[in-house]
Amino acid sequence: MALQDYGKAIASYDDALHDSPKDWDANISRARAFLAADIDSRAIESYLRCIKLRPREAAPYQELAGVYEKQGFLGKALGLYEKALSLEPNPEIYLHMADCYVHQNNLSAAISILTQAKSRLPRADYDVRLGEIYQTLGDVARTRQAWEDALKADPKRDDVRLKLTLVYDRLNRPEEADRMFK
Repeated sequence: MALQDYGKAIASYDDALHDSPKDWDANISRARAFLAADIDSRAIESYLRCIKLRPREAAPYQELAGVYEKQGFLGKALGLYEKALSLEPNPEIYLHMADCYVHQNNLSAAISILTQAKSRLPRADYDVRLGEIYQTLGDVARTRQAWEDALKADPKRDDVRLKLTLVYDRLNRPEEADRMFK
């Protein structure tokens, strides 16, 4: 959607909110439109309004956390993800939290949060993310094992095949690298 289309959408939500300022759907949609248009300051303001309207709703906390994560305010993002998680144990939130911890270079916390989420996540997603953390640590053996486990869990994951090809190349195991896409 072009930026001007977001502007039109935002104007429509503004009109709706003028008549009914507590309309949940218009408020959350407006926040999402600001986010999509990369107008972070207005998205933050709108998500905070949504939180005031429905403090027991997980979505605005999670989405506001995403804005802060994008801006690099990882502590704020983690606090909001935790709040969202307390309201709704959404597996996606665990992945975002793990990413925040990785960006903070707190890899043990990232592994810990993924371990907490293990039973809630699709197995392949868990293993892929775990492999990425091990890769950040420089642990090639654990990276390879995690991605092999991910491929066993979901053999159709070409992104994992590519990751494994690169690991096998790095390990100087060309026959295994070649086998990935055959």
